[in-house]
Amino acid sequence: MRAYLQIERTRFGARLTTELDDPSGAGVDPSSAVPPLSVLAAVRRGVQEEIEPHSAGGAVHVRLDSDAPDGPTARVEVHPADPAERSARVPLVLLVLPLGVPVV
Repeated sequence: MRAYLQIERTRFGARLTTELDDPSGAGVDPSSAVPPLSVLAAVRRGVQEEIEPHSAGGAVHVRLDSDAPDGPTARVEVHPADPAERSARVPLVLLVLPLGVPVV
């Protein structure tokens, strides 16, 4: 996911910003608790469908919320820069996965 976002930041320039939470701060190893490629698929969808079509670009945030009410979660949020499309304060949440649950 980090490599994909690095490539897209090179392509988009200042039109794309990213923020990735540090897994060590969540208290759970996301790689052991998230289905393979699920976060990457959500990130790609956000970049290609929600940010790329807009000339102003936007931001992708991958959040690890260790304080969620039902336990730790991983979230993929997109913040399009065009305020006409979506309020800058309200992200489009593309994925929410519980962490710490065994992946089957």
